[in-house]
Amino acid sequence: MLTFQTTFNPGPSQISSHTKADIQTALDNRLLEISHRSADFSAISSKCITELKKLLGVPEDYRVFYLDSASQAWHSIICNVVAKNSFHFINGAFSEKFSHASQLLGKNVENMLIDWGKQQNFNEVKPLNDPELITVCANETSTGVKLSPQDLQLLRQKFKEALLAVDITSCAGAVDLAIGAADLWYFSVQKCFGLPAGLGLLIVSPKAYERSLQLANDQKNMAGIWQWQKLEKPMREKNYQTPQTPNVLNIYLLAQQCARWNQAGGLKKLVADTEAKMKILSAWVEAHPDLDFYVENEEDRSNTVLAVKAKPEIVTQMKAKALEAGLVLGSGYGKTKADVFRIANFPAISESDIKLLIQTLS
Repeated sequence: MLTFQTTFNPGPSQISSHTKADIQTALDNRLLEISHRSADFSAISSKCITELKKLLGVPEDYRVFYLDSASQAWHSIICNVVAKNSFHFINGAFSEKFSHASQLLGKNVENMLIDWGKQQNFNEVKPLNDPELITVCANETSTGVKLSPQDLQLLRQKFKEALLAVDITSCAGAVDLAIGAADLWYFSVQKCFGLPAGLGLLIVSPKAYERSLQLANDQKNMAGIWQWQKLEKPMREKNYQTPQTPNVLNIYLLAQQCARWNQAGGLKKLVADTEAKMKILSAWVEAHPDLDFYVENEEDRSNTVLAVKAKPEIVTQMKAKALEAGLVLGSGYGKTKADVFRIANFPAISESDIKLLIQTLS
């Protein structure tokens, strides 16, 4: 068994004491045994969707669907809205996986690639085909590169006809998002929301939903029983229910987490706390003689996932030293595994946790 006090791994991530108490409450109240066709579940699901929309500022006419993971969103989006062409901005492992999912589903895929640790110049993009879908990462978990609100607005202006899908897996719940600026947003709950893995959320604009209906009418929607209209029907007709037996525990935990955060200052408070903690981490990296930022451009650095570059032997020493103190550092991802470690700066990680980590590694 693993024994540690605090994990800074960027997913699955640290679970707060509040969420641990919520899990115990769910067990005590036998919520894990209720029917997903019951009024009890409908009440939990309704609270979850309502509080989540309030927290993230989701427009009233946008729909929210439950998935198994953020990875499932790639398949769901491609099948529901793409007949032929998709265009993908790739600056890390997860943005590349979305492109690969589209390719596996037989779509004409166009990519704009840039080196890991850097952000795209969105002014330069000129797709050869007429893309139905544009995909981008708001926070590339593998590299710690973020997307600015200005770049998102630029993409919206450049691609008025195409649907715009944004991966917010490792930043939803800790950064400010203009949900109305894109058509599709998706994330999973084991990062900023600090919940156990096993639940994904997909936010769908009216335009994207209509596109799914259009492809279904044209018999080009490949989602089968997971077409969005089939997810929407029990949500609407059966009071926030689902076609399948869902992850009731995580839906309950997400409802509790969002309600708690909304009562404690909402997203504005979460963003301020996240930025304050990242300033502490960044000052430490800047002052440390053996460490450097993997993302060189400060404006492109994520506030929720800090990628730190060092010699492989230093990375090994840092991770071992942290573990001796009961702290887990996140590894580099894929090709950066040897010379990068990552530090999650999620809401469940407190400022005192950050300071303890710095003290341990200094």
